[in-house]
Amino acid sequence: MAEDVRQRGFLQTHRVGEAFQKLRQLKLNLLPIEVIDFRDSLNRICAEDLFSKRDIPPFDRSAVDGYALKAEETFGAGVSNPVIFRVVGEVEIGENAGIDLGEGEAIRISTGAPMPENADAVVMIEHTSQLEGDYIEVYSSIPPWKNVSRAGEDVRRGEIVLRKGEVIQPHHIALLSASGNLRPKVFRRPIVGVASTGNELVDALSTEIEKGKILDTNRYMLINLVRQFNAEPLDLGIVKDDAELLRKTIRFALERADMLVFSGATSVGKKDLLPIIIEEFRDSEFIHGIAIKPGMPAGFTSIKGKPILLLPGFPVATYVAFNLLFPRVLFKMCGIDFNDFYMPGSMIKAFAGERIPSNAGVRTFTRAYLREENGRLMAYPIRTSGSGILSSLSKAHGIIEVPEEKEGIEKGEEVEIRLINYFFR
Repeated sequence: MAEDVRQRGFLQTHRVGEAFQKLRQLKLNLLPIEVIDFRDSLNRICAEDLFSKRDIPPFDRSAVDGYALKAEETFGAGVSNPVIFRVVGEVEIGENAGIDLGEGEAIRISTGAPMPENADAVVMIEHTSQLEGDYIEVYSSIPPWKNVSRAGEDVRRGEIVLRKGEVIQPHHIALLSASGNLRPKVFRRPIVGVASTGNELVDALSTEIEKGKILDTNRYMLINLVRQFNAEPLDLGIVKDDAELLRKTIRFALERADMLVFSGATSVGKKDLLPIIIEEFRDSEFIHGIAIKPGMPAGFTSIKGKPILLLPGFPVATYVAFNLLFPRVLFKMCGIDFNDFYMPGSMIKAFAGERIPSNAGVRTFTRAYLREENGRLMAYPIRTSGSGILSSLSKAHGIIEVPEEKEGIEKGEEVEIRLINYFFR
């Protein structure tokens, strides 16, 4: 049988789409769910839809520095026809006004401070003038709730703030705290056994390296790639090209890890024994050979419901194959269908789905969400994007930077978007 595999080589590799379909069909053990402190949830995968337990903000508050008053009393006000108000108090952020406004009265208010009970608008301080005593002139007619952030404007009580399968980022943690989700359910970090294979390998920490030997760099790269996905690596070391050693390593790892990753000895040379040994253990279809370059010798299967990844020996091929397969397997272990996945910080190109406004002379950072339409990736600005709207970071897939010299980005114009979340759907 071993001879047949080696002679067959990779005459029939699997196209990427086909390999992904086969991966979806693997029957894998699901990772258990645990409840953790929200402060420790960075990069964990959310295990359930989380709903806000309160309105955000929890009360009506001023969006500007100015004067809280009754909007209807400003109607008709203008530069040539100011309306006079008596200032009966002042409220700062974090304070409760505790004042009922009478007719023709206003209260000095700071940005973020709670609105008095019977006030329904705030006139900006720039649209007023101070008179003698406790009086001001108002030069602007304003509608009800002008310059006011309403209770629940950001997030309503009962609204979903984080969906099952989302990777929790720093801005999500802020939203968890604001919404009262202090003990979220997340999937346990998987333990991933990592081994390099090959007689030619020596550890990078070795002080003496024989001629012809190769430093094992893959293992250290893979261990940290695993950490980057917030999984826990189990270092299995270097395994020589020996059938019994390979079997022993697999048995050892299956008792301690949720997933195994091997690099090297995955091709079809005479010393590439790993695919032969895997055939003895596997409990699902073995996909070996994917039509990618570099990385063609990559493969995957499962043993006792635990995923096994076989990666090539050359570092770049290992890196490419790992990033192609590992995140998909990881999310499948959470029972989540993997769609499009990008690491936060990545820059990708898209087309503006509608005009993105900005002012000349100011570099604008616009939060945007992505949508695929007719084979093109379209970026749409998030309209509720005030600097205090925390949920806009969770709703956004990335940020578009509009240079100072541009007065906005026109619909259909190509843009670069820096991703801040892992998924776009």
